[in-house]
Amino acid sequence: MSGERSLWAHSPGRNSGRWHRLEDHLRGTAELARRFASPFGGGELAYWLSALHDVGKASCAWQDKLTKVADSGRPVGIDHKSLGTRIAHERGLGGYSAAIFGHHGGLIDTSTLGKALKQGFSPLT
Repeated sequence: MSGERSLWAHSPGRNSGRWHRLEDHLRGTAELARRFASPFGGGELAYWLSALHDVGKASCAWQDKLTKVADSGRPVGIDHKSLGTRIAHERGLGGYSAAIFGHHGGLIDTSTLGKALKQGFSPLT
């Protein structure tokens, strides 16, 4: 990736005919999560977990691959969950970071999260 260009969260798909900017996706998801979780006292936690869930998509490799597969409908196939998981864990969110780690494949237990943190995570499958 070189020069200035937008960072993307999603390419146009069957349901959307437009590119979705990463910044807009992260902010929108975080605000929606805060709104849903606030009645249960979890608004701020939900906001920050959601804000971090796709930050790994800002990597050059992920962005480059997205542009290559955009018209094919295939997944990017590059891990984008590990960075947000690690940031959340390092900022004291502990086991809650498992929500980021499992945001596509499903929630995991804290033991599995601990192993993933020690191993440096596994690639997105």
